[in-house]
Amino acid sequence: MMMRADVFRSLGGYRVVLDGAEDYDLWLRMSERAALANIPEFLQSYRSSPGSAGAAGTRRQLLAARLARLSAKARRDLRPDFVDTFSVPLDFAALRVRDDLRRTADVYELLGRPATDGFSTPDLKAFGLLDLDHAERRAAQFWLKELLASPQGIGVRMTAVAWLLRLHPPRGLLLMSSWLRGR
Repeated sequence: MMMRADVFRSLGGYRVVLDGAEDYDLWLRMSERAALANIPEFLQSYRSSPGSAGAAGTRRQLLAARLARLSAKARRDLRPDFVDTFSVPLDFAALRVRDDLRRTADVYELLGRPATDGFSTPDLKAFGLLDLDHAERRAAQFWLKELLASPQGIGVRMTAVAWLLRLHPPRGLLLMSSWLRGR
């Protein structure tokens, strides 16, 4: 990324509270002050491996990206940018203080719980309370697959299957098929 240093400094640089998506947040804020563009040349190659980022890191990055998008929307709507009110490390209690972020906290807290915890059917309703983007649906489905493999009651398993299929039907079928083959 190439940018003017004065624009970077005027925005306050990276916001550490959005760890994992601080660059995405910066680009959103920068796009409100300057024109952005992609250059056509391929300048760098990036290789990732399955072990390069853990599930906790992925969830943290997805949450930070969601908060960056919501704060950008708040700025577009001429409302205060709420991200600057959070402290590091970000916790779910801080999100729950705001009514508009309570559901986000519920979903991400659920995804952060080990699949081996005891769950009830109402716990899984959190997925229906938030409009998840594609990456969030994918993370939720992989968590639900782990939930299926854990010792849960039939009601929780049936609800997990329903959410697997509802969040992204084709991927849900693939995940269920791989879970069934692994049993």
